Amino acid sequence: MSGEANSGDFPLSQTANGQVTIPANETSTDLTLQVQGDALVEGHETFTVTLSNPTVGTLGQATATGTIENDDVLPPPEV
Repeated sequence: MSGEANSGDFPLSQTANGQVTIPANETSTDLTLQVQGDALVEGHETFTVTLSNPTVGTLGQATATGTIENDDVLPPPEV
């Protein structure tokens, strides 16, 4: 199973547009996103981050895809 992540999978502070700074003399940087946990048993979910409008330089690869791995399990069956 897999699906697409949506705004409910991330804290509200991360769903709006933001800014990423790549340090001087570097060609890349890490981007860390927090996930809003839940207790739903669901498949892994994918999301896309797209960079645009650089103020200096050009973007090589502007889009990346990430995966939120499900960590919830079904409860044992009742007998």
